[in-house]
Amino acid sequence: MKLTVKNIINMSVVVLSVAVAGVAQAGGPDYLTPPPAAKPAAPTFSPELYVQANVGYAATGWESADGDANNVYTSNGNGGIGFGGAIGYKFMPHFSVELGGLYLPEAKYTVSTSNDKTGKRSSWAGYFAGKLSAPLLMKNLDIYGKAGVLYRSLQNKNKSIDEKGSYVEPVFAVGAEYMFHAVGESGMHI
Repeated sequence: MKLTVKNIINMSVVVLSVAVAGVAQAGGPDYLTPPPAAKPAAPTFSPELYVQANVGYAATGWESADGDANNVYTSNGNGGIGFGGAIGYKFMPHFSVELGGLYLPEAKYTVSTSNDKTGKRSSWAGYFAGKLSAPLLMKNLDIYGKAGVLYRSLQNKNKSIDEKGSYVEPVFAVGAEYMFHAVGESGMHI
């Protein structure tokens, strides 16, 4: 066999082919790279209707805003415990809308110029708001912010007057909530 460039190339190809085939066969399951792990399925989201219950301190400012120096407040002059609730619809993982209401603490007062005049100031509110939420530390604990519109009804009543009024204003709120899941995916926000 003559040593020509053509023969050298052919022998090199044969030697390389045998070497590669030998290396490929020398491996086995112990030496092969495992296939990549399957990616976890993306979390799924289902829109949900929810019910929310609220209780907490509500600052009303009755005593601070009262222009009558003869009124002496005996309870809840500037605030107290208020109650509320809402129905909401979560149509995206972090966005929902709510329709809710609040009962604000009733303030009681006496008129210092009269022995028989006691009165009360009461108020309730209804609101519609959009809410953004994000998980905090664990699955069912969220922080949230909401903004919307609020309708407030007010009443001042004693033996000689019965004043009523109302107004509409923007409402903003921030807080934390914990979701208790009931049957299925519905739940209760607190």
